[in-house]
Amino acid sequence: MKAEDRFYVYVHKYKTGEKEGEVFYVGKGSGTRIYSNSSRNPHWHNINKKYGRVCEIKKSAMNAEDACAYEISFIKEIGIKNLCNLSEGGESGALGIKHSEENKKKMSEFMKINTRDRMAEPGYVHPCTGNIASNSKKEKLSNKTKEFWSNPNNKALMIKNIKESLSNPETIKKMKEAKSGKNHPKYDAQVRLFNHKDGSNFTGTQYQFYKNLNLSQANVNQMILGKRKTVSGWRIKNDFS
Repeated sequence: MKAEDRFYVYVHKYKTGEKEGEVFYVGKGSGTRIYSNSSRNPHWHNINKKYGRVCEIKKSAMNAEDACAYEISFIKEIGIKNLCNLSEGGESGALGIKHSEENKKKMSEFMKINTRDRMAEPGYVHPCTGNIASNSKKEKLSNKTKEFWSNPNNKALMIKNIKESLSNPETIKKMKEAKSGKNHPKYDAQVRLFNHKDGSNFTGTQYQFYKNLNLSQANVNQMILGKRKTVSGWRIKNDFS
C-alpha cells in the first residue's frame, strides 16, 4: 500500500442502550485515530460516557481526498441530525491538507448555519448538557442573554468583579485550600512511617509528609505508588492499616 493511501473512514456505534448498534459518529483518520478520545466534541463525549462505543472501519486504504469525499457521502447517507458530528464532513486539516483562507471562511460559515439549523429542530439535544430545550425556552434564554449584554454597564461590572475577585488574597487562598489536603478529591488518608537515611523518622499522611518536609508532591506520589524507592533520602518504612 502506498504511503498516501493510509487513510480510512470509520464509525462509532452505541455499545449499549436503546440505540445499541446504531452509528452516532462518522470520522476519518489514519493509524489509531479510530480509538482515540482526544479532539472530540462535547456531544461525542456525553454519548461515549453514557453508552460506550464500538469502533468499526467502513473503508480503508484511501488517500486524504478520497477519505474526505467518502466521509461526506457516508454522513449524508446516515443524516447529520442522527449523528453527533458538528459538520457534514470533509475537514482535512488532521490529514495534512492545508485549506486556503477562502475555504476556511466558507467552512466556518457553513458550520455556523448548520448548527443554527440543528438547534431549531424539535428535540435538539444540547452537546454540552444533553438537555432537550423547547423552542419557547430557547427563545426566552436568548432574549434574556441579549438583554443583559446589550447593557454596557453589565459587561463592565462583570469584568471588574472578576478581576477584583481574582486579585483578592483571600480568594486566592480559598481557591488553593479548596483543592489541597483533605479537601482534594484524591486525598490519601493513609498514615505511613517514613524513614530517612540519617535515621530520622516521620509519621503522617502523604500530604503531611511532602508539605511539612517541603518535598516534591509528584516524587512522593511516585514513591507511594512504588515507581521509585526514595525521595531526597526518604523511604517508606511501614504502613499503618
